[in-house]
Amino acid sequence: LSPPQNMAMRPASLRLLCYRHGRLVLARQPLGPACFRRLSSTAPLRERDDDEIPSAKEARPGLRRLLGLAWPDSLLLTGAGASLLVSSGISLSIPLLFGQVMDVALAGDVDPEMVPMAAAGLMTLLASQSVLVALRQALLSVAGERVSYRLRRRLYAALLMQPLSFLETNGSGEALSRLQADANAARGAVTTSATTGLRALVLSVGGVAFLTYLSPSLAGATLILIPPVAVGGRMFGRRIKAAQKEVQNRLAEANAASEWALGSLRGTRALGCERIEEEKYAQKLASAFRAGTGVWLQQAVFEGGLSLAANATVVIVLGLGSQQVIEGTMTAGELTSFLLYSANVGFAIGNLSTVYADVMKAAGATSRIFEIIDSKPDPTATPIYETERLIDTSRPAGEKSAGFLFESLRTPPVLNSLLRSVPMEADGASERVFTAEAVPADDSHLAGFSTGLVAASDEAFIDFDRVYFRYSNRKGSPILENLSLQVPKGGFISVCGTSGSGKSTIASLLLRLYDPDYGEVRIGGKPLREMDTKTLRRHVVLVPQDTSLFSGTILENIVYGLSDVDDERFKLASSIAGVDAFSSSRTSFPDGVDTKVGDRGSQLSGGQRQRIALARAVLRMPSVLVLDEATAALDLWSERIVLQGLKQLQEQGTTIVSIAHRPTTIQAADSVVVLDEGSVAQRGSFEELKDAEGPLNRLLKDPRLRSRLR
Repeated sequence: LSPPQNMAMRPASLRLLCYRHGRLVLARQPLGPACFRRLSSTAPLRERDDDEIPSAKEARPGLRRLLGLAWPDSLLLTGAGASLLVSSGISLSIPLLFGQVMDVALAGDVDPEMVPMAAAGLMTLLASQSVLVALRQALLSVAGERVSYRLRRRLYAALLMQPLSFLETNGSGEALSRLQADANAARGAVTTSATTGLRALVLSVGGVAFLTYLSPSLAGATLILIPPVAVGGRMFGRRIKAAQKEVQNRLAEANAASEWALGSLRGTRALGCERIEEEKYAQKLASAFRAGTGVWLQQAVFEGGLSLAANATVVIVLGLGSQQVIEGTMTAGELTSFLLYSANVGFAIGNLSTVYADVMKAAGATSRIFEIIDSKPDPTATPIYETERLIDTSRPAGEKSAGFLFESLRTPPVLNSLLRSVPMEADGASERVFTAEAVPADDSHLAGFSTGLVAASDEAFIDFDRVYFRYSNRKGSPILENLSLQVPKGGFISVCGTSGSGKSTIASLLLRLYDPDYGEVRIGGKPLREMDTKTLRRHVVLVPQDTSLFSGTILENIVYGLSDVDDERFKLASSIAGVDAFSSSRTSFPDGVDTKVGDRGSQLSGGQRQRIALARAVLRMPSVLVLDEATAALDLWSERIVLQGLKQLQEQGTTIVSIAHRPTTIQAADSVVVLDEGSVAQRGSFEELKDAEGPLNRLLKDPRLRSRLR
């Protein structure tokens, strides 16, 4: 069996051998760590259910992490908690004051001059409560935003460091869901849920105490109705949960259908299938509507029952309370206070159940987030964190820093001073800052890597040594099987072959987007596994077939990720890639390279997008330039310009690996490598191979390719 087949069949034994010996030797060749990483890092994430409430045991780790997230803002949260307790105390005193005012008024012996004073005192009390509520909300909002900032940044950094197979296994939608919905849930737990729960707890406990103080017998008659309502609500919740989940599943199917149709609207419209897609969406929506109707009816019945129970409670209180007022054991004012406290307690207990569910969901969301944050970064990812420094939240407005959250608040100076005194991170923690790469000022990097690497042999500057590779989420034979390939320094080779022969995989391995399962890839005599990934990708640059542009200008897309780019180097890169040929047209591009390219480059043609991507790569003056079908969208005239520019790069010492199927691009290379089923089937010059019997000759017999040779 070949090594990849062994790995696929015996993962457990491989893990055991790795654990016992630290290094696995198979067929007398060292096996890299990539296979072990794939066995553990590409497992699907836990399925996300927004309505699932984890148990207290399941939520405990998430709650601890949630408290850890909020700990750097403990001063803000303490201030918010203190203001909440005072304002809740004022709220508890108001029903009692109303009752006392009513008793005094009914007695008829009030001094008229005391009425304005009493009203002013009550107004002052209520105004104080409003100020405390505003202060609490301000402190909580800032704390919530800071928690959200820390959490989202850490999560996004962790997502960027995941293996490529992570998104292949879980999908980008799941990752975005954690970045958005789960982060919002964690933020809401710190801001809304925590304060609502604390306030509800204070009001319910304090309200029950005042009810008992006013009338123990009436309080017992009122509170005895709470347990049956709570049990009924729990039973109803269990019954309706499954029905609600079914409704959500059907809505998700409808949303998926609409997302697909809108995402491929160009193709849908070209085929005239708008009505088909509308009917498909309508059917799925109708299915969700039918399922939802039963849920709504059950909810209506339950809410009607709750309303009946609440009204019955009011009737009982009024009946028994009136009897006590008649008997003289209770005043009318005390009865009024009792009714107000009863309403407050009812609302508070209802809020407690809601808050409990929200906090448990937030704990689950936090656990899902840290499931990613705690995962081991993929060694093939470029490190994000370059330098470490404590965030300075006391910078003057106008300077860019993580303290911008405060600079935009426009809060009073006293509050700003308080906020600025709280660090963004906990004591001893630091915020890591990414710094952009500057373009090298000289051409010394073209002679080799700045780390001082020297090629073991100029004929094997790039060396694929018996490489096996299989994508972790694909079954079947390896994509590359016992591939050995050497590229000379400053050479220009073209790799071609049928679809699925492993051409693009070579590009991925050169960039170390993946590690081979078996064998080694070397540049300059050094294995890629032993290189710093940032250094590697500074000198090995890929131009993919599917160009990634963002909605900035042509200039911004070309210099993306670089600083200190001088005009001369930019013009050279634009000329080599042929960007200046279209950007200089004042008719189509009146702003030249400052023209906006639209969302993902939608305002440009495919060829223009590819030329921008090529200019982006050339600007970095790489030691190795990898072209993955980078000329596929170019017309013949543009392709000639680009190929001439590539020859200029080659003359300066750049090694070029071109993955192509266009004969004109293949012809431009010094050497042609033909892949077949993951191995090198042919190698030689284009002139040597085009007429020889073999894979290249068969490819060139395709009439679509032969027409390109003229």
